[in-house]
Amino acid sequence: MPAKISTPQPAATGLRSSVANPAAANGISKRGGVTISPAFQQVSIDANQPQLTFDFSITNNADVSYEFGLSVVDFGSLDETGGVLFVGNGSKALSYRYALSPWVTLEKDRVVVEPHATEKVPVTIDNKESLTPGGHYGAILVTPTETGANAGRKVQIDQVASSLLFVKKLGGDVYRLELNKLRVRPHIFSLPGSIDVRFQNSGNVHVIPRGLVTLSDSRGRIVKRGIINADSGIVLPESFRSLTVPLEAVGSSWLPGRYKLTTTYRYDDQTSVRTVTSSFVYVNVGFVLLILLLVALVMAYCLNRKHRSRITATGHRVVRRIRQFRLH
Repeated sequence: MPAKISTPQPAATGLRSSVANPAAANGISKRGGVTISPAFQQVSIDANQPQLTFDFSITNNADVSYEFGLSVVDFGSLDETGGVLFVGNGSKALSYRYALSPWVTLEKDRVVVEPHATEKVPVTIDNKESLTPGGHYGAILVTPTETGANAGRKVQIDQVASSLLFVKKLGGDVYRLELNKLRVRPHIFSLPGSIDVRFQNSGNVHVIPRGLVTLSDSRGRIVKRGIINADSGIVLPESFRSLTVPLEAVGSSWLPGRYKLTTTYRYDDQTSVRTVTSSFVYVNVGFVLLILLLVALVMAYCLNRKHRSRITATGHRVVRRIRQFRLH
């Protein structure tokens, strides 16, 4: 099986800190700054492939040359929002199961980038037996130096940039994505505008959740719909990811009754889907007010009709009495 390299985001803007969210990279260059491209890339390597080499680029958007130091660190999940936390050079793979840095080699550890120029840096992954099947995660750090081309200059950019590597070694990769929690805040007089989902990845490789949420009325008509993970957020192995799914109206929801919430999900490249359903009672306030108004109108009509009947009957009695008086 050939190696596969994908770059879901074109570039990272400027220099990033040690905490980053790969789904948030936007690829727009800062004026006078530095662009790292790609911001992150997903790499697949076959079990029998000895090594894989690819490039990442450093673009200098400034009017002066800069020198940068290059290094590789590992990263893991920072929290359930999709942020990543760099493990650091001192930890290495001995204490982190999904580390990548011990198997990554950079062609150079320093690079000088001339004004408005781009330098490509080759990156090699050595597929040794110690690189276990499944996911491995590392980041190439790009740090401006205070010597050489930068001597005596103040670098007008952040201190650290990064290019994230999501590496998948085939031949033992395990995919397990589960919907750990689904939270919706329905109210009897209002439909939810969003739902919160929490995914658990209990496999050994990263996944990207996909899915759809629909809300249907008592007749089965879909009135709201939402796309799960529209930003293509990644869930690292043995971690959780919490997402909010906005629901957009696609039909009328005037009918009261029991509404059904249906959530279908999968991960990228998975053909089958899983479905979770729940239901709740909904009563449209406008519908209730309309019914009350109609009832009030009917009651008023009935009362007025009864009142008119009494007036008519009284008039008839008066006329009869007048006729009787005249006859006598």
